[in-house]
Amino acid sequence: MILQGDNVICASETGSGKTLAYLVPLVDKLIIRSQIQQETDPQDSLRVNSPRALILVPNRELATQTYEMLVKMLKYTELNAEVVIGGERTQRKLNHPKYSEIDVLVSTPGVLSKLITNRLQDVSRVHTVVIDEADTMVDDSFSDLVRRILGRMMIQGGGREGSGEYSRGAQLVLVGATMPRSLLDTFDGIVPIESLTRVATKHLHKFAPHVKQTFHRTKPGQKAAKALELVKSSLQAGQIMMIFCRSSETCNWLSQFLEENGVLAPALNGAMMQRFRRGRFEQFQRGEFRCLVCTDIASRGLDTTLVTHILNYDFPQDISDYIHRTGRTGRIGASDRGQVTSFITYPDEAEVVHKIERAVRAATVFENVNANITRRINIKYGMTQDQLKSMGKMRSNMPSSQL
Repeated sequence: MILQGDNVICASETGSGKTLAYLVPLVDKLIIRSQIQQETDPQDSLRVNSPRALILVPNRELATQTYEMLVKMLKYTELNAEVVIGGERTQRKLNHPKYSEIDVLVSTPGVLSKLITNRLQDVSRVHTVVIDEADTMVDDSFSDLVRRILGRMMIQGGGREGSGEYSRGAQLVLVGATMPRSLLDTFDGIVPIESLTRVATKHLHKFAPHVKQTFHRTKPGQKAAKALELVKSSLQAGQIMMIFCRSSETCNWLSQFLEENGVLAPALNGAMMQRFRRGRFEQFQRGEFRCLVCTDIASRGLDTTLVTHILNYDFPQDISDYIHRTGRTGRIGASDRGQVTSFITYPDEAEVVHKIERAVRAATVFENVNANITRRINIKYGMTQDQLKSMGKMRSNMPSSQL
């Protein structure tokens, strides 16, 4: 569908190979277009900071991972890729722009929006834009930025014209392991909804049957001791673990608690200073430590084939986060089927477990995969729409080092 030039929604379960599914046709199209361009308008390829394809992802770790995969794929071509994420590199680029020719740009929305505003990136030449982890990117805290970026280019009406040329405008590809009902609302007015071709697997929004999942009722005061016992026994058995917490504060505390009790378990969360966060996930991937304590920043899209055990120290409040967290183990290419252990402490967590159990017993899809963080805050604290928009503006105006 991507090769045909359609606007596409690509949806399949976690760990099923979605990144390659969109990168392979994307690179194929770039090679063909590059050859045609060299014959018809060789000077056009010399435009600097003007990518021909754009990949938007929600966090730095996924941006780096996608970029590294792209570099491997482009090794024997004349194409090049660049990644732009928050931190020192972006600050240098904002202050001292280094102009370069780019075929594929991988970036997070906040940083790219700033670069476009400062006229350091031009997206007018983009012919294919991929939004990876689309369910996360349409969260209210991201959607304004995404719409702003897409508003800088014209999205096509879909398909090919009779001449064999792609229809005028950029092709849009939405990719995700969960597709909430609110997804299409975000793109209303940007792309004709009827132009989107849906490509989905039959396992979407379903329980992963090959991954063993265990739920433990646990009192709040028991969680730390139980986690320590579980982690030590798992590591002694040779397992590689990811422990998920609901907040950065709990994540940092649990990491310190485990290390004080003889378990090396570094933290990874969005509140960390950039110099501590940079490269942390890559170290985990290289096996420099076998236990990572993290927030949901590490639950989306990251390739965690080596992970064999997931611990939900804080159980997620919605089905979407549960699907993504459990998807960090039992992935395609993994040598172990994987297992998930969850601590259930509060009534709202038990309600989510009951939804999971009903879906498993009936062999049906999960009822609701909407994980709109800002909307959940609105429901919980009764915030107004103006206050929610204010939150979005605050995020848009954050320094790029924090995005």
